Amino acid sequence: MLADRFIGRVLRESTTINRLQSDIHGVDHWYRVWQNAQILASATSNVDEEIVALFALFHDAMRDNDNDDPHHGLRGWNLWLSMKKHQLLTVKQTRMLFVACTSHSLGHVTYEPTIGVCWDADRLDLPRVGIRPHPSKMSTDTGKGAASAMLTNGSV
Repeated sequence: MLADRFIGRVLRESTTINRLQSDIHGVDHWYRVWQNAQILASATSNVDEEIVALFALFHDAMRDNDNDDPHHGLRGWNLWLSMKKHQLLTVKQTRMLFVACTSHSLGHVTYEPTIGVCWDADRLDLPRVGIRPHPSKMSTDTGKGAASAMLTNGSV
């Protein structure tokens, strides 16, 4: 996976890890997003797993705080650009990673399968902060099913 090449550098440069020292948006969250994404991708057609892996690594890497931080996704995207390896992606992949990172916290849904897996994988980890994801805010069928199960079971 392409993301494997960047783990060390992201860990060194991440404001979420090094300055904020976040337990909410840090490495454990990134890993759960990656795990969720693997489950979602296996049940969703036409998912670019390279983009999903990069999203898991970069989407919350540059947070300034654990609350309202509307530009953290853009800063995560800019961290990716600073690695000067963006030419490793196609134009389509670049667009998908940009949209996935910069819009993941806006509450949108999408029919684009890769972006949908990214957003759903992140939202399925909302119980860590006491929020149950709602099926209407999920993009994939598997994500909708998982969110419905969380609501039905009352699990947080």
